[in-house]
Amino acid sequence: MNLSELGGTNRVTGNYPSDYVPPKATFETQADKTLDKVKSIYSQRGTQYKDSFSLDCQSARLTTMSLDMFGLTLEPEQIRILQAAVLADIKDSRLVGKYNPDSLYDGIAYRALLTGLIEDYKSK
Repeated sequence: MNLSELGGTNRVTGNYPSDYVPPKATFETQADKTLDKVKSIYSQRGTQYKDSFSLDCQSARLTTMSLDMFGLTLEPEQIRILQAAVLADIKDSRLVGKYNPDSLYDGIAYRALLTGLIEDYKSK
């Protein structure tokens, strides 16, 4: 049952029929739709590319070599955090050009990755 079906129900007091289910808020509806799309994209890419974010990937090796040049050493988990932050930043930089929803979807996924990595690292 939605609001248009309520007829004379008093919306101020909230006296709704017991079977009334309020519609989702716009934010929740749009966020759910977008997050479902993001999950679909990264699941598909995970199947295609396998674990390209493993610590023995080329990017991790190049990051380690670059840090070594400056006498810096990071723990493997810190390298992953740095890589995720860089990838999120790259996706943001692409928004300066022509709009491409892929940049937004990937940016959301990289931020989710970054958030998870940081939370795991902080909880050690």
